[in-house]
Amino acid sequence: MEQDGLVIRVDMEDRWRVVALAGEIDIQTVSPLLQALRAAVDSGGCVVVDLSAVRYIDSQGVRALRTTYQQAVASGVALRIRGSHGMVDRVLRTVGLDRVIPMDSE
Repeated sequence: MEQDGLVIRVDMEDRWRVVALAGEIDIQTVSPLLQALRAAVDSGGCVVVDLSAVRYIDSQGVRALRTTYQQAVASGVALRIRGSHGMVDRVLRTVGLDRVIPMDSE
């Protein structure tokens, strides 16, 4: 699915449902992102949010990740982030999201 500069793809890797994102996460793209993340969490199991192809994230994107993580915890679903880099990684670490959501370097 592509929405205003954000491509969202959902795949399975072993027991993990991978939500792979590419492009920019901002106020224009956060709504479809939230829908995809909620659907992944609602399916149960384990969820990975792959940010390796994301080049920009704003406060709306950070809030979406934090909200989804809280939903996952409440539902007993494991959720982690992988592949953050550059500006995206700096933003997530600056706001302390790395201390809330498990983050893999890859």
